[in-house]
Amino acid sequence: MENTYQALVEIDPKNKDYYQQNRDRYLQKLRGTEDKINQSLQEKTNRKILVYHLSWAYFCKEFEMEHLSIQKEGKEPTLQGMAQLVE
Repeated sequence: MENTYQALVEIDPKNKDYYQQNRDRYLQKLRGTEDKINQSLQEKTNRKILVYHLSWAYFCKEFEMEHLSIQKEGKEPTLQGMAQLVE
C-alpha cells in the first residue's frame, strides 16, 4: 500500500492529500478486518486449514495458522479428491 501511495504522490504531487486520505482509510479498514479475524481465531485450538493454493501461506503466517496443501499437480482438488481427503 505504501509503495502505491508513494508512486502516486511522485507522479501527481498536487493530489498528495487525496492519496493520503485514501491510503489511511484503506489501512483503517484493513486493520478492522485483521481485528475481526484475530477475534474469530482467538479461542480456536485447531488452527489448520486445507488450501489448494500456496498463497494462503501468507495468511496463515500472519495469523499463526498451519496450512495443509491439497492441490495436485498445481490444480485444485476434484470432488472425488475432496471425498478421499475427508475419508
